This record gives sequence, C-alpha cells and structure tokens, in this order.
Amino acid sequence: MTRAPLASRDAADRAARRARPGKPPLLRRFVDGIVALATGLLLTAGLLFAVYVVFVPSEDEVAAGASPEDVAAAEARPTCRCPRSGAT
Repeated sequence: MTRAPLASRDAADRAARRARPGKPPLLRRFVDGIVALATGLLLTAGLLFAVYVVFVPSEDEVAAGASPEDVAAAEARPTCRCPRSGAT
C-alpha cells in the first residue's frame, strides 16, 4: 500500500482538525502547557517540603543545642521495646 502525498495528508489533517469540536488547537496547547507547569511546580514544592521536613531540625532540637549529628543519631536509635522480651 502506498502512502498519500504529503500535501493531501496535510489537507486531510487540517480538515480533521476543523471538523473536531472543542477548543482551538492553540488555546488547547496553551492550557495544556499551563496545567503541565502548575503540576511541575506542585510536585517540586512537595519534594522541597519533604526534604525540609526530613533534614531541617525542629525548633525544640535547636533550642536543646543538639547538633545535626546528634539529631541523626537519635533518629537512628529505635524508640520502642518489645513488651515481652524487652528487645528493641
């Protein structure tokens, strides 16, 4: 099967676009770009907030004079014990 010449394919694409109801292609691309930008900014903000929560010490830790190494060591230590055996 042979393909149609490029000019007739372009004309067919234009006709199909004209027949499609909805927003014009330029507006659709603009809205899609804005949505993609907003999604990217929200994901970036969420990632930065997660990094902040994990790595920045709280005010209580800073007021107690804990160094970042002390905080990391305290977080690495298990805080619960098994009620039966007493193991951590």
